[in-house]
Amino acid sequence: MAEQISVELSEVIVALMQHLGLHEGIWGLNVEFGMGVGNFGTSKEEARPSAFVQVLKLGLAHTKIEGPLALDASKVNPGPGNKPSAKPAAATRKTSAKPAATRKRSAKPEGAKRTR
Repeated sequence: MAEQISVELSEVIVALMQHLGLHEGIWGLNVEFGMGVGNFGTSKEEARPSAFVQVLKLGLAHTKIEGPLALDASKVNPGPGNKPSAKPAAATRKTSAKPAATRKRSAKPEGAKRTR
């Protein structure tokens, strides 16, 4: 049995679409992060102010533009009785230097307001 299995992010999107029963619309990967701070080190004497980032949740966000991390559900997870209209994006394994427009940052101070 394998010690580790890795999948492309586009495959995660398709799996979430299948799990959630999404058959239409363009959905992008949504990653919710948490952040913490503290004094960390290999010993008490070497502790330094530090920060860490956690991945809290993975999800999907509805969007209007298709891209490497925003897939059309009708193509990659057609409903029952429907044929895929194109080769599933997960199988192409294309990459892009552009970050996903649907990323979500959750770490914010208490009482802070999000602006868009």
